[in-house]
Amino acid sequence: MKLPGVGRKTANVLRGQVFNESAITVDTHVNRLSTRIGFSLQKDPVKKEYELMQCWPKNIWTDLSSLLILHGRAICTARKADCRRCCINMNCQKNTLK
Repeated sequence: MKLPGVGRKTANVLRGQVFNESAITVDTHVNRLSTRIGFSLQKDPVKKEYELMQCWPKNIWTDLSSLLILHGRAICTARKADCRRCCINMNCQKNTLK
């Protein structure tokens, strides 16, 4: 984060994807889905990151972030969650099929 233009989110992406260090990247999708699914109620991304770190084992942080990002782009989008195609809808607080 000492490099110009590199914030916490970019630093965590680099840590996880390039340097193979465990990191949770709270981007738009992770922020939205972690609230929608019920993993976190924090609004501040840094607080949300730390809360998610307490909920999940360190060895899955990077993969969890990547999966939430992909899930948020493809199935659980901001405009409309496609709960019929969702593989975790039975555990989701916002499941529209209940």
